[in-house]
Amino acid sequence: MTSPGVVNYAAEKHSVELRDMPRPDVGPEDVLLEVAAVGVCGSDLHQWIGDQGWVVNNSTIKSGDRVMVLGPGPIGLLCAAVAKLQGAEVAVVGLQRDSSRLAIAQQYGCTAIAGDPKEWAMAGDGYGVDGVVDAAGVSATLKIALEVVRPAGWITKVGWGTQPMDFSLDPLVQKNITLQGSYSHNWPVWERVLALLASGDLDVAPITGGVWPLEDWNEAFETMHSGAIAKAVLQP
Repeated sequence: MTSPGVVNYAAEKHSVELRDMPRPDVGPEDVLLEVAAVGVCGSDLHQWIGDQGWVVNNSTIKSGDRVMVLGPGPIGLLCAAVAKLQGAEVAVVGLQRDSSRLAIAQQYGCTAIAGDPKEWAMAGDGYGVDGVVDAAGVSATLKIALEVVRPAGWITKVGWGTQPMDFSLDPLVQKNITLQGSYSHNWPVWERVLALLASGDLDVAPITGGVWPLEDWNEAFETMHSGAIAKAVLQP
């Protein structure tokens, strides 16, 4: 028995294709799950174009905090949505070409910024935002995060940037900033997310830009990579 699967078979660019994969043997203590649908991850696109990088989530956010999310991809949008649920005032920052994704941020009640975020960051007391979630897949956004966060604020770096940094980290010391990485998740995180979804407090429908049959994976990848949608879903 075989099942179709989208396979990254080599490190070279665009080394992805649809293949028939053998079904695994099921032992007495194993469970074989049927996949109803799967979301395309940003890391899938990185592997597809030969530019590996991985992303994920979170930080401690209090009601009333002003939080900036750099990068309006699926992870950044979900971070922004959860921050709003925690009572924060949130801005999501992208580029002009991110208009479709920034419109999703507005659906979650966030301020959408295409371009320079400094004016919004300093609009409170002039010292900057309480926290920054850097969910962009480039290294340069960390420099922006250091510029807009307030003294004694925090930066959570979620997005992977493969480029070397060519700027000083002195503001990290000068402002007494807490910088932390966030990779993957654990069971309590899953429990919390499932509870948010079950209650209806967290609606992921705005992020889902379309569902494609598995054989049309290339169109799904292209559409998501173009920035026209936030998340593509493949369905066997």
